[in-house]
Order: sequence, then C-alpha cells, then structure tokens
Amino acid sequence: AYKAVMKPAEGTVLTVSRLAAKRAADTAAEGADVETTLAAAIEEGYDALAQTTDMNPVLKKAGVVDAGGKGYLLILEGMLAELRGEPIPESMEEPETHKEKADFNAMAQEEITFTFDTVYVVRKAREDIDLMPLRAYLSSIGDSLVIGEDDETFKVHVHTDIPGAALTESQKYGTLELAKIENMRSQADALAAGQTAQSTDDLDAIEEELENGESGHKVAAPEKAVGFLAICAGDGLAAVFRDLGCDAVVSGGQTMNPSTESILAGIDQVPAETVFVLPNNGNIIMAAQQCQGLTEKNVVVIPSKTVPQGITAMMNVDPEAEVASITEAMTEALSTVTTSQITYAARDSDFDGFEIHQGDYLALKEGKLFGTDTQLEALLEKLAEEGKDSSFISLYYGEDVTEDAAQAAGARFQAVCPDAEISVLSGGQPVYYYIISFE
Repeated sequence: AYKAVMKPAEGTVLTVSRLAAKRAADTAAEGADVETTLAAAIEEGYDALAQTTDMNPVLKKAGVVDAGGKGYLLILEGMLAELRGEPIPESMEEPETHKEKADFNAMAQEEITFTFDTVYVVRKAREDIDLMPLRAYLSSIGDSLVIGEDDETFKVHVHTDIPGAALTESQKYGTLELAKIENMRSQADALAAGQTAQSTDDLDAIEEELENGESGHKVAAPEKAVGFLAICAGDGLAAVFRDLGCDAVVSGGQTMNPSTESILAGIDQVPAETVFVLPNNGNIIMAAQQCQGLTEKNVVVIPSKTVPQGITAMMNVDPEAEVASITEAMTEALSTVTTSQITYAARDSDFDGFEIHQGDYLALKEGKLFGTDTQLEALLEKLAEEGKDSSFISLYYGEDVTEDAAQAAGARFQAVCPDAEISVLSGGQPVYYYIISFE
C-alpha cells in the first residue's frame, strides 16, 4: 500500500525530475564534467516536461505543462547559468508550446475537475518534518499540486473540491498562517464573459500587506466589549443576522468563499474589543481563523458550518456575559440544530450509491447526500418526514424560489409535522433553493 501511495504520478514534477536525474547519472558515468552533466539533465527534463501535458488528463484539458516540473527546471537553469557566469534574465517571453497559464476561456467550455484553487502557507512544527505523507494525501483529493518549502514554512497550491480538508490535514504538520481559496468555475465563467478574474497568485502580496499592517481598511475604535460578524450569501440571510445582533456581515458561502483579507476587513469594522466570527460554512472556518493575530481586536471564531448553526448560535448570545461564557454558549448551540439543503446537479455523476443526472435536485443533510429526484416537491416531502420529531423548523428560500412556492413548501412541512412551529423566510441565497433548519 505504501508503494502504491508513494509511486510517482505520471505527468508531474516527479516524472520530470526522475528522467532528468537518470540522464544526469548516465552523462556523469561517461566522464562528463558538472556543466555538461547539468546541461544534459536540463535537456532531458524539457523533453519530459513537454510530454506532461499528454501524460496527465487534467493538464491536457487545461492545455498546460506541469508547473512543478517547470519550476524544477528553472532551478537547474539558474544553477547552470551560475556555473557559466551568465546573467539570469529578469523576464523572458515563454514559447506558446510551454505556456503555463491555463486558458480559462477554454476551460469554461469543458468540465473543471476540481472547483477550488487553494493556496496556503504553514509554519512547520519542526524544521525536518516529512511532507511526503501530506503530498500523498493532497494528491488523493485534488490535482495541480505544488509544495514549496524552506526551513521554517511550506507553501501549498492544490485544486480540490474540499479545501477545508486540505487545510485541516496540513495543520498536522504545523501552524496555518495564511490561506486563500477561490472558485475556478466562477473565474472561468467571468473570463468567458469578458470580465477580469481574481487569482491566487497574489497570495504573497496579501501576506506582505497583512504583515506590514497595510490592509487598506480602517479599524473601528472599540465602543463596546463584544461584537459579532457573520458570513453568508443572500440579502435575506444577512438581514436575519443583523436582526439577531450582528454588527457586520461579509458576503460569502458555497462557491463564493471570501478571502482572509475580506474577513479581516469585516472584523476591523466591528466597533468592539472582542469580535465573534460565524463562518457558517466548513470551508471558511480556516480562513476566519487566520484573522486571529492579524488585528488588534480579540477574534473568537465559532466553528459554525451552516447558516442555521450560525443563527442558532446568535440566538443563544448574552451580550452582557463574559467572553468565555458567550463562546461556550454559542459553541454548545451548534449541536442543537440539524441542517438540510436542496440544490441541483451541475453534471452527471455517481456518488455514494446515488446515480445523479445533470439537472436533478439534490437534498443534503448535514453536508451529506440525502437523496435525489427530478421533482423538488418530492425531496421536500422526504425532508419533512425527517423532521417529524422537531419542535422548530425554518425554511430559508433562495433567490430562485418565489414566495408562493416557498409558502407552499411551508404548508407541506406543516402538514407532515403538525406539532412543529414552521417559519418560512426569504434568504435570497444563491446555489440552494432551500436551507432548512430542524431544532
């Protein structure tokens, strides 16, 4: 099993380095000097690099060579230039055959394998920590993996559908310092529409800004002991959080994860000494936690994974209590609510025993697939059956649902759950037709 995990994947930096090393060894065995040996390794490496596009289906889809392999060869070229006493040019045009940037306009017309472009920095737990198990894990949940490291930190770039899992696993190797997660599908759509898409290439600039305290926003002076910040998508949900006492709301959620910088700006606008942050999405928790220590305010992240959890946490706040008591009450409240969501399938797939077809309605319960159907009403009926033992049920309907349809859904729940108190509220959220809480 170990050999299977550690076997170099074709079409990666391991392929390029392996073939270049073999050529170097063969050349050196023939009595060549260091310069000739290095030049031969680079030549072989570029031949291998050109083939990585065809070796790896993900690279072939994007029309790019392996970025890690290219970086490895740039290092060898720098060594050779130093041996020869040649200056290294500051920049040069890359031949079309060796382009490294993905063509997002082309990718928008095809399926992007993994949604989130994830980049983050971790301070190592110890200088000699072995990152190979982490590399194997990240390769199993994504692609386009690049890990760079020095004695104190390592930086990861990976495309994955579960960035939160990548961040959590990486914390076993040190302390997460900075993370940025962006949706490549949204980027591709924006570029196809002629808009400018953001890129995680600016992570270093953001990191430098944060270290230098140049975040570009003002920090509100503390006017009270505690304040609250929620992250959610949809005007209706934002209004609910404000009504419950949140001082600020940052827009974000599924497919729209806000950056650490955006969350930090939201925290700094809250006029309080301690700011409680409700991420309301499992993929955003880590980004929110990175704000701790980046502001003069005391930041407490309540690990809410869904909007209903965040709402329930806010309903259990006593703003006059001590910070520790508020933290305990909000955290304990998270387990008292069950969240279901209804969305749609963007493509055909087979997941966890369910055959899913493009356009099907999908019901999720606590983040796991609950069921699929071609009729939205059928899924609502099944979820209502699940809530028979609940005392309070809230339906937050999305931007694509009319008020009449939402009220009809509420009536359906009331018929199935006659003893429950049913609330139907406009959430205005994208992606999900309904977000439903059971308490």
